[in-house]
Amino acid sequence: MSGSESLTEEKKESLVVARDLRHDYGPVRALNGISFSIRRGEIVGLLGPNGAGKTTTMKILTGALWPTAGNVVFLGRDLSSSDADLRRHIGTLPETAPANPELTVRETLEFHAAVRNLDGETQLLEAAAATGLADVIDRPVGALSRGYRQRVGLATAILGNPDLLVLDEPTVGLDPNQVSEIRDLIRQIGRERTVLLSTHILAEVEALCERVLLIHQGRLVADDSVEALKARAAGSHWEVIVPGDRAKAFEVLEKALGRERIATARENVILVRGGDGTGREIFRILAKAEFEAEEIRRTRAGLEDVFRHLTGRDGVEETRQGRPEGPMDSGSKKVRS
Repeated sequence: MSGSESLTEEKKESLVVARDLRHDYGPVRALNGISFSIRRGEIVGLLGPNGAGKTTTMKILTGALWPTAGNVVFLGRDLSSSDADLRRHIGTLPETAPANPELTVRETLEFHAAVRNLDGETQLLEAAAATGLADVIDRPVGALSRGYRQRVGLATAILGNPDLLVLDEPTVGLDPNQVSEIRDLIRQIGRERTVLLSTHILAEVEALCERVLLIHQGRLVADDSVEALKARAAGSHWEVIVPGDRAKAFEVLEKALGRERIATARENVILVRGGDGTGREIFRILAKAEFEAEEIRRTRAGLEDVFRHLTGRDGVEETRQGRPEGPMDSGSKKVRS
């Protein structure tokens, strides 16, 4: 297949095609040439440590920010050069959904519909019904629980039946019951729309997403299904339980195996990267240094293991030097660099 034929096929099956996206905040490069596509009907997880470039990516995909270089093709058209009509096909839920607590749910939806030039009571009622708000539509938003306020945010996002939904931390601050309800709602919404979901809750990605985009230091380091990513890391970690001086045992293993293979998982547990034979190797190293491990066992890989491995850290978040990334803001100004 030729390059032009490949591009044509990609456009046919993809709702979004991002090509070589770069973005600079002054001297700080937030995105460094990332490319990906999102097919129709997918629920895709967007992961990465703080400062990795997730928020910048979401702002570009929603038309709230122009990339310094590269482009996004959405519905077959260049998003950065198209009129506002194209962006009406994108619904967004910021991490902190803006809502006036004194307005009723109906008034809130009417306001958002007017801002987006959407007509008709039918669309408003459909959005309320789809998010389980029909029974509280005339209550003030401020009188609702946090879970129901999050439903209001989802309802405003799906007004007008957009093709793409971009959700930023949709379950942040909710209790376990509310989290379960919102996840079920996202699954239901995702049956008819394409969803890009950014979250720090890895269990949420495993529960909802078919595919993961993992960004680290402005680069795309993984683009695959959840199961494929977990399979890539399967059997690649060993837990060493040390009853005595854990710090000394860590030092011994680090010297023998290298710092990049060693991590502290929790109290008295050392995590070692390695495949077949690593358990015996660990035993010999500790025995030679006169350490006795209580247990050495191979662990089943999860998405957290993949995250740690591909971002080169033990799950500890860090902020990029320079301008930090904040939550996706539905009111962000566009910046053309």
